[in-house]
Amino acid sequence: MVLKFNGAWRFEPPQDGKAHGIRRALNGFQFGYIFTYASRLPFNVLLGSDRNFDSNNNDRPIGVGRNTGRGFDFASLDLRVSRRFRLTERVNLQLLAEGFNVLNRANFGVPNNTFGAGVAPLPTFGQPTQAFDPRQFQFGMKVSF
Repeated sequence: MVLKFNGAWRFEPPQDGKAHGIRRALNGFQFGYIFTYASRLPFNVLLGSDRNFDSNNNDRPIGVGRNTGRGFDFASLDLRVSRRFRLTERVNLQLLAEGFNVLNRANFGVPNNTFGAGVAPLPTFGQPTQAFDPRQFQFGMKVSF
């Protein structure tokens, strides 16, 4: 069984033209996040050779069922901050700052599923074959009229 969770939140402080202090400083800001978690994905353990001579190299070791291997879990936190500025009555400028995987967690793809033909597994068996993107930031500007 694979568990997947996505959570999102967006907050925009109330807009008040008569606000003072911190409330006035927060006018036009928007804050948000997306959190994603997925449990360890199952994978098939393969020999890497044709044990039963059917011309397919997708044979499993004896006694190993389908999807018995477990990969890596995945977790990522993305953040966004933006602020809108009113330039004229009809023109708005929005500045954006976004961060992806801001905790810089190492998230790996499916591991090497080739066990090998011997009794002991290959040294690379169960090792990650790819890593997803590290922490990234992007900045933007949007003009609305």
